[in-house]
Amino acid sequence: MRENYDEIKKKFTTFMCAWSDPENTDLSQIITDDILCNLSVVKAYSDGAQHSRVGVESFLKHFPQKEFLYWRICNFVCRTSEDQAQQSAVVPCRALQTKQDEEVKFCEFTVLFANHWQKHSGSWWLQELRMDVVKHSGDLETIEEEWFFEEGKPGYRQGIHLPCIVGELDSPWARIKFSDTVLTEEEQIQEVVAKHNFGLDHLIFDYTADTLHEDFHTMNSNFGGMDKRFCINVEKYHRQSNRHWVHPYLLSNIEIRGDDATLDFYRMAGHSQRKQPYIFTLDNMHMEYACAKGSFRMIKQLGEWQIISMNYYLGIYELGEYELKLK
Repeated sequence: MRENYDEIKKKFTTFMCAWSDPENTDLSQIITDDILCNLSVVKAYSDGAQHSRVGVESFLKHFPQKEFLYWRICNFVCRTSEDQAQQSAVVPCRALQTKQDEEVKFCEFTVLFANHWQKHSGSWWLQELRMDVVKHSGDLETIEEEWFFEEGKPGYRQGIHLPCIVGELDSPWARIKFSDTVLTEEEQIQEVVAKHNFGLDHLIFDYTADTLHEDFHTMNSNFGGMDKRFCINVEKYHRQSNRHWVHPYLLSNIEIRGDDATLDFYRMAGHSQRKQPYIFTLDNMHMEYACAKGSFRMIKQLGEWQIISMNYYLGIYELGEYELKLK
């Protein structure tokens, strides 16, 4: 049902607002008392366990000190089935602190979410919260000192903190096989893009393959021209050396003409920040930027949208200042 999707999306946005302003954000109608919570930034336990309402509220109350926290919800997906729902999102964030009105300290990180919701008493409640935080760059000491970040090198070792999210078990498509959510054509397209990126970020290349048309082709500034087979092969080989990838896309200019659609996107975090080409100053610290941009063409066959072509260009693209409501 449509209202289920809308309610969960609104409540997840409220949950993110609590990151910026926990004192003035009411979560009493969102999280259950016995919520299961796994946060990758928790050092004490290798599974990131911080269960119950007290655990979630403690995380928000003891959020590392910052002057500003900006975020944007990308790749939002919510699939529902009667009184159960699984929701995912990718949220790029920037924490900022000015020092003596001259120096800007910052930390850029992206949060991967996989959450389970349950409906009772006529409302949706967040019952299971899984969150992996991927740090990109920065020098804000409070983040470095108070949050735990597992080393990025691949391979298992005793005591390692494994990711909190297992894509094959926690994705919206795994937990809710058949969704009763009624989506608009634009939202269907957005979900296909999110599924494609979920596959890349969580090493589920079946998802990536499912979202690409058999005649798919791409022009990528990293790798040149590629067809579907070459593209998946390159991405699998390139992906395996990293603990996480993140592909938060901001979609725009979606134009639908029957069974054909085009759209533009900005990649809001993921690779360029690792060497930090964007230097923050007092003048640009509130500027939102992307690290790549591109476009998709999609076609609809047998009721399903698939990506048939993509152009992708690396670069720093300034998008204007963050909205004040995110302060």
